[in-house]
Amino acid sequence: MEKKRWRAKHGGYYHYISFQFKTSWTVEAFSKEDDISYNLGNYFETKEEAEKYAEYMKKCSLEWHKKRDNNE
Repeated sequence: MEKKRWRAKHGGYYHYISFQFKTSWTVEAFSKEDDISYNLGNYFETKEEAEKYAEYMKKCSLEWHKKRDNNE
């Protein structure tokens, strides 16, 4: 059985990263946007988790471009 990921209670806070890899937070309202963030994995309990993920995504993005530029 797969472990269920953390999700804030209605009215609780969660953190996410923007398209610029900046961290932010919002209030969980179980809206369409909240569901999208959760389902894509861009949904974190702490700012620190979101910051680590942002750094990871930056690294992956830059590596992808490097490989693409080198025709790998």
